[in-house]
Amino acid sequence: MYNVLPEDLQNDLKKEYRLRFLVVALRLAIIIFIIGSFALAPSIILSYTKQKELKIELSQLQEGNPKSKVKEYVEATKDLEEKITFLLQTSLGGEPDTLLLSIINGKPQGISLTRFTVNQVGTSTKIILDGEADKRDDLLAFQKILQKTKPLSKAVFPVGLLAQERDIKFTIEAQ
Repeated sequence: MYNVLPEDLQNDLKKEYRLRFLVVALRLAIIIFIIGSFALAPSIILSYTKQKELKIELSQLQEGNPKSKVKEYVEATKDLEEKITFLLQTSLGGEPDTLLLSIINGKPQGISLTRFTVNQVGTSTKIILDGEADKRDDLLAFQKILQKTKPLSKAVFPVGLLAQERDIKFTIEAQ
């Protein structure tokens, strides 16, 4: 394809094409900059606010009296004190997990426990154990072990359970 325009018109056209190309490229760059600014604006704002908060907290810590945290520490301490007093009041003369471990470790081979419940009323503590005994002798041995376990002194189960010879489902109340 041949261009039959005079040479000065051809040069004017080339200049016009370059000018239009530069205008389109500049518009594209401006649009990319605007879109990028809108996309980054939230993170820049968040960073700026976090930086302000951290500077305030750092200045409070450097002063030596972080007043904003004192209330949180006092509330947490009171909450812990309440939980500790509750645990001390419900104590079984020792720690409940220690009592449970001593019962589990002391049980005869033929005993399997299915449920362990602790009820505390005032200073009285009642433990209810549900399970299954392979033989009647295992159930009687387990009752004696419970009676010897401190702080328990009494372990009672229905006498009717002794009528069965094997596979006895039981509920023992220990105090």
